[in-house]
Amino acid sequence: MPGVGNYDNPMTLTFTFWYKYDITGQENSRVAQAVGWVTTSGVSSIPFAWDADTHILGMTSFADSTYVDAIVIHQEARQLGESVNGDYFATGSSLLSPTTNQNYRDQFYSSSTAAVTGSDIPTNAKIEAVYLYWSGWLDWHNYNPLGAHDTTILEETCNDFTSPPLNWSHGSRWSAPNSGTHGGQFQAQGGNYSDNNLTVTSGTINLSAYAGKNVIISWNQSESGTLESTDRLYYAFNGVSGWSSNFEAFRDDNPASSFSISIPAQYLTANFQIRFFADVDDTSEYIYVDNINIIVPQIFFDDGTSLSNWTPSGTWNISNSQIRGYGSNSTLTLASSLNLSTYVGISLATSLDVLKGTFTASDHLYIAFSGNGGSTWSSDIELSVDLSQTSSSNTYISYLIPDAYKTANFKMRFHVTGSSSHYVYLDNITISGPSLKYPSNGTQANINNLVNNVAKVNQVRFGTTSGNTQTITADTYQVLPNAYGDIDPGFIGTWSYCAMSDITSQVSNWITTGQVSANGVANYTLGNIIAANTEDPSYSFNFYGGGSTGYPLGTPALSKTGTLYQYSYAGWSMIIIYSSPETKGHQLWLYDIATPGFTFAEAWATAGIPDPDFDGDGVGGGVISGFLVPQGIELENNSSKITVFVLEGDNAITGDQIIVVGQDGTHQALSNAASPSTNVWNSTSPGISHPGVDIDTFYVNYPLLKPGDTSATINLPTQSDGFLLGYIIISFRSDTTTGGAISYLIR
Repeated sequence: MPGVGNYDNPMTLTFTFWYKYDITGQENSRVAQAVGWVTTSGVSSIPFAWDADTHILGMTSFADSTYVDAIVIHQEARQLGESVNGDYFATGSSLLSPTTNQNYRDQFYSSSTAAVTGSDIPTNAKIEAVYLYWSGWLDWHNYNPLGAHDTTILEETCNDFTSPPLNWSHGSRWSAPNSGTHGGQFQAQGGNYSDNNLTVTSGTINLSAYAGKNVIISWNQSESGTLESTDRLYYAFNGVSGWSSNFEAFRDDNPASSFSISIPAQYLTANFQIRFFADVDDTSEYIYVDNINIIVPQIFFDDGTSLSNWTPSGTWNISNSQIRGYGSNSTLTLASSLNLSTYVGISLATSLDVLKGTFTASDHLYIAFSGNGGSTWSSDIELSVDLSQTSSSNTYISYLIPDAYKTANFKMRFHVTGSSSHYVYLDNITISGPSLKYPSNGTQANINNLVNNVAKVNQVRFGTTSGNTQTITADTYQVLPNAYGDIDPGFIGTWSYCAMSDITSQVSNWITTGQVSANGVANYTLGNIIAANTEDPSYSFNFYGGGSTGYPLGTPALSKTGTLYQYSYAGWSMIIIYSSPETKGHQLWLYDIATPGFTFAEAWATAGIPDPDFDGDGVGGGVISGFLVPQGIELENNSSKITVFVLEGDNAITGDQIIVVGQDGTHQALSNAASPSTNVWNSTSPGISHPGVDIDTFYVNYPLLKPGDTSATINLPTQSDGFLLGYIIISFRSDTTTGGAISYLIR
């Protein structure tokens, strides 16, 4: 046999069988319904079938003239799909907890820890799979992306040479008088003095967060006396490697009253400095510097009150302080080119508010981009106008600008087609870094950019010790715009997400290196990515206990009034799937965002989802089948269980339940020590380190499950409380076939 030595004792050969969907796009799905079968010949057909957990192997061995034929069953747990044999343990924690008011989760943790102990998983268990989930809610209102507005980094009023905001070292010819015509300004008096006496130098300013961006420094400047062409004001920059050459700001009399320049990229460091050198040789001549500002400028904004920024073609006008375009093949082109060449590799988007006006389904709004001042254009890209909106409700649209068009001669244009009597309104047209706001026409590209590049919630820090903590990137995620916008406009554009990663290989490696016990026992910690926000360095949240991040996995409650921040949450959970000879037979089902048909959605009666459909069959709840409850189940305690990962449950709002309906119609509302049967999703669960999410396990016993039962129904009805379903995992006791020879023939 291949791979087996003639003198091996015992002789061992490993076979691997792969089962895949034959549906395009689902070939590698972990929910493949793999089934094999055999039929007989020579006699009436006696079919025998098995699923992917059961491997039927035919083996023939021979020595000299003696042959042994055997058919052997081998059964093992596979990566979770509809059902597997084995059992699981689920745990996790919250990253946001309430303090004084249970309705507002305002205490933000950099990380939280969940323990897996020896009482949770048998000592001799084998880890088959480990899945990690995290979820949170994001509020965009305090986020000002790059270029959306002027972002002020420094405002130096020049009243004195001490902080705030900066300390300055200065030569003897520089002063900061607090009175007189030039009081409250830096003043340099000329004369035949050394350069040091004529120089003033700032302290360091941390500009490292703005690397790669257009950062402008500006100041007011003036002079008195009679300056000649040889009298000049110079400036220079320092970063890390030393000072630049001196650059001229002005010479002679009557300089421009202000001066501004983009700071070269090599000086955008944590140790930026500027210095001024007054090269003036007469004591009757003075130079003055005032109002030194460093900003990241707005890239482009049009408030819709005029057409001065545009070249219209066709029918365009201003109505109700908005730009109105008619569907008579009209175009609206940016009049002057913008220099976007410094933003290649940095996400920029065109965003705007759109009001449908009299648009119908036969009318269309497009956008196109040019990188050569309008000589050639990209293909028209349709912007979806929400025709269901009310007459006064805007649609927020955002579209990423491709790098190919980020040149020194960037232009964009809007194109309206359709009926010449139909019109649409455009307002608040902006070019900036992408907003944290969920776009109402969210394309997959925009959503991916929102999650991966702007919010960066597709990554977490995870590990069991400080030595093995690593960045985990989501294998998949789903994003949900908030449904409360119809009730409270403050919710519009806020959104929740649920991310998932298969971390089986990471945990297996930790087991191999001895950092985690063979059965998975350890303390697991998940944390936020700790970094300043590159698009908006002022967007930062402090952790309880110290530290901060510009990339929170969830927005903390910033206020304890109103309804908006009652939605704040962030938390995580992990599921460990294991097999063990100590574990009686179980069938497992996992429904999560990696399961076709499962949708990360809000269960909320007001939104029309009183019972989430987690199995994707179009009916609320889910039907579980494929198990066989064994005889003697009435003598077993807690032999079947369900764990649900729920986000944004409210302790103060009741009426949310989990109900199991047995095959004979017997039903029961489940509960546990922390979650009563009429308020199960209360952001409190047994054993988690911080309240704020639900990771609740409920046990299902006889007589809900009776010997011979093969199906049950699970419902998650809610009345007033809205909640988000992250996953549901189910383990029911079932008779199993563990393997062995079913045919043995010596010939």
